[in-house]
Amino acid sequence: MKTNPQHRLRHAMAAALTLLAAGAHTGAHAGVTAEQAAQLKTTLTPMGAERAANKDGTIPAWTGAPTANAALTPNGRRADPFAGEKPLFSINAKNMAEYADRLTEGTKAMLKKYPDFRVDVYKTHRSAIAPQWVYDATAKNALAATLAEGAAGPEPKSAFGGVPFPIPKTGAEVMWNHKLAWRGTAWYWEFHGYQLSADGRWILAGDTANDQNMPYYAQGGSADKFNGEYWLVRSLTRGPAIRAGEAITGRLALDENKTSTWVYLTGQRRVRKLPNPCCDTPTPAAAGVMSFDEIEVFTGRLERFAGYALEPHPGAETLRSGESLVGQAVRTRSVHWVREVPEGYLSVSSATGTAQPRELLIAPALYAGRVYAVVELGFFRTLSAAGSGAP
Repeated sequence: MKTNPQHRLRHAMAAALTLLAAGAHTGAHAGVTAEQAAQLKTTLTPMGAERAANKDGTIPAWTGAPTANAALTPNGRRADPFAGEKPLFSINAKNMAEYADRLTEGTKAMLKKYPDFRVDVYKTHRSAIAPQWVYDATAKNALAATLAEGAAGPEPKSAFGGVPFPIPKTGAEVMWNHKLAWRGTAWYWEFHGYQLSADGRWILAGDTANDQNMPYYAQGGSADKFNGEYWLVRSLTRGPAIRAGEAITGRLALDENKTSTWVYLTGQRRVRKLPNPCCDTPTPAAAGVMSFDEIEVFTGRLERFAGYALEPHPGAETLRSGESLVGQAVRTRSVHWVREVPEGYLSVSSATGTAQPRELLIAPALYAGRVYAVVELGFFRTLSAAGSGAP
C-alpha cells in the first residue's frame, strides 16, 4: 500500500524551532580590554562603528561634526539640510539588472510590476551624532558591561546610558545593542499608518500620538540605580473613527519576564494586559496589521523561539554559534544528520505516551547567506540519505 510522503512525514517527526538570535549564548561574558576600548577614540566611532570611509568612497568617513542647517523649525520638525541635493542616479525596470546584487527581492518585484516605480539614489551622509555623555557612558560600558543568562534569556549587566557593547563579541550582544540603541531620552511623535489595497487605495489603519521615554538613557543615572525598565511607551489612537480612543502602554524590561503591556479597546471599555507583547504577535498599535517586531525590527526574548511535541527539559534556551549540534549547524551553514540519537537527548510526547526519535535532522534557515533560525527535527523511523538533504 502506498502512503502519501507528506502524511508519513507528519507522523514520523517532532520539530523544535530554535531562534539563535544571531548567536545568543549562555553564561556571563566579560567586557573588552582597555586596549580594545581605546579603539572607540581612534579607528571606531564612539558608538562602535568604523570611522573610515569605504574603499570606493561611496560611504564617507564619520567626523562627528554637527550637520549645518539642521535646526528644529517652529513646528517641531527638523529642517532638511540636504534639500538641495539631486539624485546621483535612478534605478528603474530598464536598468535594474545593473544593480541586482544591491536590490532586495521586494524592490525587484516592485520595479517589475510597476513601470513608473523607481529608486532614486543620493549621496551618502554620516550625520548621526549623540551627546558627549552618551559617548562617555558607551566607553564605560565597553569595559564594564557583561552579558549574563537571565530568567528570559541573556541580558546585559552593569550597562547604562550608552551602547552596552560597542565592540560586540557575540550575536546576542549585537541584538542588545539594537534594543538599547540611542534614540534620545524622551520624545513625542505622531504616526500615520496606512494599508494599501490591491487597487491602490490608501486605507488609514492608525493615526496615533505617542510618548516614549528611555530611563536607560536618563542623564545623571547609573547602572547600580537602574531598575531594569529601559523603555516606557504610551500610544493614543485618534483615528480612523472606528478606533478612536484606543490606547496601549508598555514598560519594557531587560528581564523580559518583567515586561508588561496593557491595551484599552473602546468596544470593550476596559483595560486588558497583553499576554505576549513581543516578536511576531500582531500589535494593537497598528490595528493588528503589523507585528511588534516590524515596528522596531526585533522585540522580545533571545531564547528558543518555539517547539512542537517537546517535553520540558533542562536543555539550553540560548546557544552561540558553534556550540552544540545546533550551533554547529549555524557555523557550517549545513544540514546535520544524526543517525544514532543519544539516550535521553530528545523526547516526543503526546497525551498517550512518550517516545524517543531514532534520528535527527538539524537544518539552518538561510536567507542571503545569513542564518536566521535552526530547525531541529526528530524522526521515529530511519531516513534515506536522499531524503535527508544531509551530506
